[in-house]
Amino acid sequence: MSNIFEITKQFTFEAAHYFPNMPEGHIYKKIHGHSFVGEVTFYGKQKKDNQWVNDFGEINLSLEKIKKKLDHQCINNIKEIGLPTLENIAMWIGKQLKKEYSNVRSVKLSRPSCGESCVYKIT
Repeated sequence: MSNIFEITKQFTFEAAHYFPNMPEGHIYKKIHGHSFVGEVTFYGKQKKDNQWVNDFGEINLSLEKIKKKLDHQCINNIKEIGLPTLENIAMWIGKQLKKEYSNVRSVKLSRPSCGESCVYKIT
């Protein structure tokens, strides 16, 4: 019998966005900011040599690269994201991580002050 684990790393960033496709006068059409909380989950068996699924230090380095692109930025300027919805931002983060980690399972992105979150499941 093999043991499968899920491990999760949390990270935060501050960013602004707006929705240019909204009707004139709509509150989301104006630039505004949020405090984001992300959680990235990986799955797998413990590696024989170090007994962990992934090295949290390496995950943290990967997340720092991603955060550099997002933190205190206007997300609309990251063209690969498209409209800066929670869904699109979470998917973009997941795709960045998938380039380095084959066992990334999901990205949860939330805006706690708004009581909003979404989970991008990576297949």
